[in-house]
Amino acid sequence: MPEPAEASSEAPPRSIAETLTEVAADASSLMRAEMTLAGIETRDNASALGGAVARIALGAVFIALAITFLTVAGVVALASLLGLLWALLIIAGTVAVLGFILIAAGQSAARKQRLLPVQAIARIASDIDSLQARAESIRRKGSHTDG
Repeated sequence: MPEPAEASSEAPPRSIAETLTEVAADASSLMRAEMTLAGIETRDNASALGGAVARIALGAVFIALAITFLTVAGVVALASLLGLLWALLIIAGTVAVLGFILIAAGQSAARKQRLLPVQAIARIASDIDSLQARAESIRRKGSHTDG
């Protein structure tokens, strides 16, 4: 007759259904956690992008002020040499070119920022691979005990 201490130290073997139920519950918990992390990562990425956009806008305001003063100074200086009309046309063209360059630089910086939660997507893919391997292992154990 086995002693009660020996009998309680061994866990009874679990059925495949119990194991699969546990795997499904683990997968569900894992996916909820990963989705939460993906949401946090997305918010962080959006926040970083918002900060970049705010810096671009603030820089644009300061550049607009500087350009306004430089434009007036340039027009006054060129007007004495070329006349007022030509001075205004040259300065306006120069300001327009600078504006296009600044817009292109801002767009380039904004394109580099990703909104997708790349790290969370990689973790989810890894988790799915692990779950598939675990399910395959359970399936193989089940087919060995059934045969």
